[in-house]
Amino acid sequence: MVSIDIGAHMDGYAALAGHTLIVGGTAKGRQADCILAAANAFKAITNLMQPGVNNNELTKSIEKVMKQYDCEPLTGVVSYKIRKDLIDGVGGYILNKAIPAHKPKDFDLAPGDVFCIDVCASTGKGLPG
Repeated sequence: MVSIDIGAHMDGYAALAGHTLIVGGTAKGRQADCILAAANAFKAITNLMQPGVNNNELTKSIEKVMKQYDCEPLTGVVSYKIRKDLIDGVGGYILNKAIPAHKPKDFDLAPGDVFCIDVCASTGKGLPG
C-alpha cells in the first residue's frame, strides 16, 4: 500500500491532494476495509459540509463510518481551515478522532470556508506508529 500526497501553491492559494494505491494487485480483507473506511468517511463529511454544520458533527460522522468497517480513525490527524497565504494555523480544526484532552475550538462552518480534508483509518487502535 502506498500513499501519495501532492501539493501546489500559486499566488498564495494552496491545493493539496492525496491518494492511496495498492501495488501489485487489489486490496482484500482488512486492508480493503481500512481503505473503504477512509474513503467513505471522506465522502460522508464532504457531503455534510455546508454553512452552519458544527466541526464536532463532522468528527462524529468520521467515527460513525469507520465503526461500520470495524476500523478506527487515526489519532492526531486533523482537517484544517486554509486561506490565502496560510495553509495551517488559521483556526478551525476538524478532528479525525475525538480526544477529550485535545478538544478543538467549537465552531460552525461559514460561507467561503476552505478546508484541507485529511481522513486516515486504522485496523488497530488508531494510534500512529
